[in-house]
Amino acid sequence: MAQTIQVPAGYRGTATGIIRSAGHLQRAKFELKDSTGYILASSTLVGTGGDVVMKEQVNPNSMGWSLGPFPQSATMSILIENQASAGQPFKASKVIEPINVYKPADSLNRTQYLLTTVLSKDHNDNDWNDATINVFRLN
Repeated sequence: MAQTIQVPAGYRGTATGIIRSAGHLQRAKFELKDSTGYILASSTLVGTGGDVVMKEQVNPNSMGWSLGPFPQSATMSILIENQASAGQPFKASKVIEPINVYKPADSLNRTQYLLTTVLSKDHNDNDWNDATINVFRLN
């Protein structure tokens, strides 16, 4: 099941992922939609191995997905899937609800940001770090 997070109007951001599951290919699909459900942007990050940074599927030289700023608020859906071995179908990974950290602007740092982390496991063991997705949004 996809997890959703909010991207306020005017924010820009980056989505990144780390893989710690040597045995499974991990895939994170992102869709950014406006209030009508129209898809503003989308991307997929993939990776396999232990302690490996995920790469953008359409541009393997990119270790993340940059987005925005957009003039309107949007909702980002994040679906994390895994594949046990090549040729097998992908299946949804178990995930923990998004963990959000908000840092308001203050007199020392005028930038406010939101950081969301989504942890997943690929049904193979009992840890929650098989694919760790971070979405950093700042204004």
